[in-house]
Amino acid sequence: MYEMCPLVLKLILFVGGKYAVLMSGDLYIYNAGPSDGYKSYACRTVHRLTGEVHSSTYPGRIIITEPKGSVQPRITVEKHVTKQVKAGDDITLPCVAQGFPVPTYRWFREDRDQLLAVNVGERVSVLAAGLLRVAKVRLEDKGKYLCWVNNSAGEETVQEWAAAPLHPTAMPMRYNSFHLILYSTILPQTPLSAHVQPQNQVVDVGKEAVFQCIPGGHPVAKVAWYRNGKPVVRDARFEVLSSPEKLMVRSLQKEDHGMYQCFVSNEWDMAQATAELQLGDASPELLYWFTEQTIQPGPAVSLKCVATGNPPPQFIWTLDGFPVPDNPRWNSAADESTSTSVSQRNSNN
Repeated sequence: MYEMCPLVLKLILFVGGKYAVLMSGDLYIYNAGPSDGYKSYACRTVHRLTGEVHSSTYPGRIIITEPKGSVQPRITVEKHVTKQVKAGDDITLPCVAQGFPVPTYRWFREDRDQLLAVNVGERVSVLAAGLLRVAKVRLEDKGKYLCWVNNSAGEETVQEWAAAPLHPTAMPMRYNSFHLILYSTILPQTPLSAHVQPQNQVVDVGKEAVFQCIPGGHPVAKVAWYRNGKPVVRDARFEVLSSPEKLMVRSLQKEDHGMYQCFVSNEWDMAQATAELQLGDASPELLYWFTEQTIQPGPAVSLKCVATGNPPPQFIWTLDGFPVPDNPRWNSAADESTSTSVSQRNSNN
């Protein structure tokens, strides 16, 4: 009644005759028969570095039963699976079913609302009934694969979908049979990378700055922007665009200068790139100025102004519209090119 042992597998390590040993440690048994019921199976692992050996505590057994009439196929592995694999690696998609008469298997691949038979070739092969192997996975191998299992046990048609049903004409229907469907999805992976252009730009205050992030690798699940180590918050001035990935900073303000980062990530990998935004010309702006004062004649008086701008602003003090007198009673001083003060000593008038 049983054609093969229901085991989940990832990569084929050894195939020979009746058995296949998998990279995951699973054992795959072809054409299970009465003689297999008298055998016991044990698993032994060897540490690659230390050589330490561990064996399974209890042996495994297979129970073989004689069929008592037709039995509809029953898939014994997970029906909807997604497998991630690095580009260049190999992957094996399992499709294991039990039934009587022994079920037959066919593999299809989803292509634009249709299911097309998988073409067996140099990289794609069927190792045994239910085992589809794709060697040296490429990005174009990405997609959904379907295993079609059927026998002549009944007249009912059953379909189990992991996605929306595809166009019916794409499937080889056999109405005098019972069939099951297993979906597997291959997601090839390549290392992620990120690059920001331009890497350095100088923009005048009030103008617009644009950074473009160029992600690489596959899959790119998320692109995020940061400024000076903090996430960029979208608002009227900060706009994040996709396809291509861009960050636009409108009406540039003085506090917008700094380091901008683009983070590219998926569930398994992350990459980032950095660019610098420097301020160009900025009109002078007074930040602090003195207030009107009433004082008695005699004491010294000091007045202060603070301004910002790029290049740093120059300060000129005037008295009643004319430059302050150039004599020892008047003294003006600048502090770090952003502030200035003027003082008058022994004020008598």
